[in-house]
Amino acid sequence: MYARDILRQTWGQPPQLDLADESALHKYLIALADQGLLSSATDISDGGLAVALAEATFSKRVGATARLNIDGSALSLFGEEAGDVIATCDPSNIERIRKLADDFDFVTVVELGMTGGDHLRILSKDDLAVVCERVGVLKNDWSNALQSTLSVDTVTA
Repeated sequence: MYARDILRQTWGQPPQLDLADESALHKYLIALADQGLLSSATDISDGGLAVALAEATFSKRVGATARLNIDGSALSLFGEEAGDVIATCDPSNIERIRKLADDFDFVTVVELGMTGGDHLRILSKDDLAVVCERVGVLKNDWSNALQSTLSVDTVTA
């Protein structure tokens, strides 16, 4: 979406989908849900990691700080990887979540950060802020994106 909508370019291939990996991930998520270990979960397939993190903050307007092993490039922020999920949980459940992942092939758990506050902060692997904005501002921009895209400014002479 980013390349098409922002850069006005189309290139590359859709993300590879490995059915064994995807099956393991879904079974793992079901096990986490059955054990009450998750507060939320969302995939990153529609807009990438930055969009998924932002959208996850909107419903309750609770911010987050995520430290990512990325370089801050558009591709690392908006790349739509198959089989990646962002989940939230009570911090006291992290060890149980990690331990349960050992029972599922192809599942890797990476701790991204913490929820809280009223800002979304995405930090690069060098701890540089690549995104730092109030959740309310992000939600407003996201909510009005279609209207903004479709509006036409007219100039009269």
